[in-house]
Amino acid sequence: MTLAVPIPPRTLATRAAWASPAPAQKTTESTARRPEDHRGLHDHRGISYGRERHARNQHTDGPQPSCTRTIGGSFTVELKATLKSVDLPVLTRVKNGFTVRHNPVLSSLNLPALATVSNFLIITNNDALASVNLPALTSVADDVEVRDNAALTSIGLPVLASAGGDFTVGDNNVLEILDAPALTKVAGNFEVAGSAPLACQARAIVQGLAEHDGGTQISDSADAAACP
Repeated sequence: MTLAVPIPPRTLATRAAWASPAPAQKTTESTARRPEDHRGLHDHRGISYGRERHARNQHTDGPQPSCTRTIGGSFTVELKATLKSVDLPVLTRVKNGFTVRHNPVLSSLNLPALATVSNFLIITNNDALASVNLPALTSVADDVEVRDNAALTSIGLPVLASAGGDFTVGDNNVLEILDAPALTKVAGNFEVAGSAPLACQARAIVQGLAEHDGGTQISDSADAAACP
């Protein structure tokens, strides 16, 4: 069954532009930090664990700076064939986009203090990732997208109150739990696809929205009457 309200068109090109890394730029020796230089720092302009160097990033393919509290640019973890965990226990803010995608053995995201993302948050195509739990996250300025994570069984966003763009959860084939009880604002479209229990949880979230400017699409195999 599909519960659908017309969704305002948004071009795939626009979404792809937000989700894709910025073009690679040359980083000079005078501005690039060595991995060891990150020890003891509490503010970075950007972090990238992927194959591309971002315009605002100054750190690539090094150890995780676990003391980092603020990232002033984008946070990107992508195309890391052997990376199993991301551990940033005191990170509270990302001032641009947050992307974790295409990491085949990544099984753990430990971001217990992350409270604010000032652009989009995208977690896609991480085959071994079993849970996404962001217990301190209160706001995302643009899209929230969690998609195509084959082993994902639960999404925990217990204090997330606001998504400034679309809120999309789909193609996570074994996902059973979508917990976002504090969500009151979705500025764009709300789209969730999955099992009947997941659809019931999504309907409960929509009922709690005080501000919702886009469309709603919830796809499942159950009747709405079956939801508690």
